[in-house]
Amino acid sequence: IPNAKLSPLQTLQSDLARIPKNVPILLVCRTGRRAAAAYDIMRKAFPDNKAVWFLDGTPEYHKDGAFTFR
Repeated sequence: IPNAKLSPLQTLQSDLARIPKNVPILLVCRTGRRAAAAYDIMRKAFPDNKAVWFLDGTPEYHKDGAFTFR
């Protein structure tokens, strides 16, 4: 995903200080399960940011670099 920043769930808690607090945040993982767990962490860390979402779907990457979600 263009401009995406990687922050594994295992290090998310320690990465919170470098994540902007007042910008829209979309959390994505292969199955949606880790994104949902990250969403819970982010909502607790940034309760005033109402623009935090997680994608409950599976990204499908194409040879040309494009992607879609199922």
